[in-house]
Amino acid sequence: MADIKEMIQMKKRHFDVETDGFYGAYWKCKTGSDCAMIAMIGDDPEDYLARTSVKWLHKLGVNVMTMSPGKKIMDIIIIHWNV
Repeated sequence: MADIKEMIQMKKRHFDVETDGFYGAYWKCKTGSDCAMIAMIGDDPEDYLARTSVKWLHKLGVNVMTMSPGKKIMDIIIIHWNV
């Protein structure tokens, strides 16, 4: 439970395609760092996998920029059944 709270409290800056030209997030290391890594992990730069990777890299003292090839679009499919 403490890990989830820690992940929610991580400082980040969100980037969006419309305003910044790419989809991603910059996660600043709490302890301060003079280096950073660009990580392209999965299809969402702010999902659980990305946050877990950021947490691991922060333990190594690295700032992280997570990026994605494009904004994740959630489609809703409605199926009508004729009975």
